Amino acid sequence: MALKNLISNKHSWILVFCFAVIFGPAFTLFNEYGYDLSANPDITTYLKIAELDFNDSPVRRYRIIIPLLASGLNFFLEPVISLIKPWNFPGPDFSLGFSFLLINCLVMSLAGLLLFRLLKAFSCSDFASLTGVLLMLSCRWTAYFAGLPLIDSLYFLVVVAFLLAFATGNTKLFLACLFVGPWAKESFLLFFPLFLFFCPLSLKKLLLYSFLSWAIYFAFRYWVDTSLGSSIDQAVSTDLEHFFQIKESLKRLFSFHGIYEFTSIFGVWGLAFVLFFKKGMLANTLTRIPRYYLLFFAIVLLHALLSTELARMFYLLTPLFSILLALLVDSLSEHFYKKEENIA
Repeated sequence: MALKNLISNKHSWILVFCFAVIFGPAFTLFNEYGYDLSANPDITTYLKIAELDFNDSPVRRYRIIIPLLASGLNFFLEPVISLIKPWNFPGPDFSLGFSFLLINCLVMSLAGLLLFRLLKAFSCSDFASLTGVLLMLSCRWTAYFAGLPLIDSLYFLVVVAFLLAFATGNTKLFLACLFVGPWAKESFLLFFPLFLFFCPLSLKKLLLYSFLSWAIYFAFRYWVDTSLGSSIDQAVSTDLEHFFQIKESLKRLFSFHGIYEFTSIFGVWGLAFVLFFKKGMLANTLTRIPRYYLLFFAIVLLHALLSTELARMFYLLTPLFSILLALLVDSLSEHFYKKEENIA
């Protein structure tokens, strides 16, 4: 009975669909990527964390969830995966890298499922919701985060999950995001203003749970730093150095290269938004977007300005653009349906 319910469950098929679409491009990237670890310190750090070596980056070494999940999966898969390792694999450890691939593909697929549910919360049709999910699945950064030993997949999942929690008023999901978020990335703290104004919890409960969440996280950071004999302030000072990058990021953003980075995130899907210039369509669509998405946009913009990789951070806007696309698809469907009725 449980298997029958699983097979007949629409959400199960959405999850499988997302995994099937993501895995092929992600595996190609995983298998063909030039693993110059000196040029990509992120990959170096997360591979080391998977091997329980935290003495690398004073910033990234606390993001342990994805690396430890990959390490645990690799413990079981390594005897089998090592037998099918290709002769010319460019990476340092095929088995561990493949474990990262599977974990990240699953996490991104789960993000796709939650994105589908988010679009349904906006009363979008199944077809429009799948179109919005396809925008996310076909984005170049989706394959990048799913195929390489990185942790961005978890951060994106948390972002989609708390937007779903806001849309549905799901306090349990919101609390899960509140406690997992800091472990995904420290920049999760930037979203606190969004929680403060539009959280489904009371202010008292929000402050209490936020304190507990960050207390647990910083206790772990303290333990790691003291175990390594590292300065506790080193990671904080390194994080604060990102604010000195805002000036340079603004120059890049308001340049041809910056425009390219932003418009290239969603590829050809960006052409669909030209239809918003149709009389009244943009205004009607924007009225259905909650006001907290303006703050969400501003927070993602701050992420981008603090980072040296604008497009990588702008990818966090994917849920917003998926909502806009899904609403656009439904508006067009309704428009053509009425047109056919008038003709008839």
